[in-house]
Amino acid sequence: VWIGVRYGVRPLRALGGQIAQRSAHDLAPLQAALVPAEVRPLVHALNALFETVRAAARAQQQFIADAAHQLRTPLTGIIAQLELLDREPMPAELHARLHALHEGCVRLAHTANQLLALARSERTATTREDFARVDLEQLAMDVVAQNLDRSLAAGIDLGVEATRSHVMGSEWLLRELL
Repeated sequence: VWIGVRYGVRPLRALGGQIAQRSAHDLAPLQAALVPAEVRPLVHALNALFETVRAAARAQQQFIADAAHQLRTPLTGIIAQLELLDREPMPAELHARLHALHEGCVRLAHTANQLLALARSERTATTREDFARVDLEQLAMDVVAQNLDRSLAAGIDLGVEATRSHVMGSEWLLRELL
């Protein structure tokens, strides 16, 4: 009896091991073919739950992307209008107020970008599907190229010396980090 029971629960132990070895981000479906028919409804329910969590993560990512666009577009427009207005002749006191308003909008845009990056980097917002092979050398050179004008305007000598290396990761998170 003991041997029969032990043999009979072997697929359940394998399923338990398969679940225990998963990371919190691994939402891939479990293999239902290797478990007894009595346990298949449980495996199907877990797979449905994983799909629901994947869909929620995708919806959250879409919301964050939409929110980023909705915040960035008007802020960029306001900043551009303030920069144009700054070129117009005006009294010094009004110019100082305009400059303070411009700096406040720039800080607001920066803070909004940081909050959106933080929300996107949440563990629940990033799934295993978001990870891919990333060329760190190319990414670093791209980030330097994107920020070269800003660094020169600030008097900062910006450059990169790197050797080709690859990691599995989220490209946009690594870009934010750089």
